[in-house]
Amino acid sequence: MTPRRPLTAEQWNARYPVGVAVSYHPISGFSGHSLHKTASKARTVDRDVAVVRLDGWRRYTSLIHIRPIGRRLQRRRTRGWRMPPGAVYVGRPTLWGNIFVPGRENPFIPGRLVEDERHAWRLYQAHARVNAALVAAAQQELGGCDLVCWCGLCPRHADGLLLGVSCPDCVPCHADVLLALANPHLLRAPAPSETVP
Repeated sequence: MTPRRPLTAEQWNARYPVGVAVSYHPISGFSGHSLHKTASKARTVDRDVAVVRLDGWRRYTSLIHIRPIGRRLQRRRTRGWRMPPGAVYVGRPTLWGNIFVPGRENPFIPGRLVEDERHAWRLYQAHARVNAALVAAAQQELGGCDLVCWCGLCPRHADGLLLGVSCPDCVPCHADVLLALANPHLLRAPAPSETVP
């Protein structure tokens, strides 16, 4: 996989607010990481290096060493609700929408109906993992982004369900599958000391 070019400070600030959850990789490109939140806006220092300060750290760290952790958010029709900056809507009819619709025919097996939301999620999960073009596009366009869909979240996760968090009370959603595909560097479960506050 080709390493991604780091964002400039201006691009980072336009896309992510202060306080966004990030994974810190001490050696760029390696799997070991710890979880933090940003404590400042990004700024540029000598030689056009973009840096940001992490919660509890005195020093700034280069954007090369951090990646935002995406959340699954529920789209709402309530007055005043706005999609957060940098979030991507992944529901139908976008390119990212789940092609398996509960109660409708399975597009790959004629005559077989998609039973319910959980069945649609399982089918999408199996389909997405073997679709190399979808995986590459997700990593390129969705990595580190919050993903927004209509699928319900429980009251405990009303502010968003982080990648890797499993909740039996939240409706299963293909956005969780896309989060995992877009952020493969975060698939290792963090140690208890690495949980985001």
